[in-house]
Amino acid sequence: MDKRLIERAIESAKNRQYKLSADLERDISENHRTKAEKQKEVAEVTVTALERMMPKKPEIKGGFMEGAMKCPECGHHLGLNKWREEVGYLVKHCRECGQRIDWGE
Repeated sequence: MDKRLIERAIESAKNRQYKLSADLERDISENHRTKAEKQKEVAEVTVTALERMMPKKPEIKGGFMEGAMKCPECGHHLGLNKWREEVGYLVKHCRECGQRIDWGE
């Protein structure tokens, strides 16, 4: 998916969240409040899912686990940097949270 398209979708979902938050601050019926709360929750999940489609570079740790690569979003172990260098082992997404990984230099 095109990066600009994802960014526009994120902005649209965040605008929807903002509008729903404003609706929830007003004096509205209980039925409308329940629907708005559910729609706001869906918008929040949408934003999270779309943001995770945007590739992020992995964190490469030093120290005891020299070269350990971790997900930039949740910290889940993605492998060792030497695997990437030796055999080209690369995961496209974190299997824990779904964050898309950017392996570009």
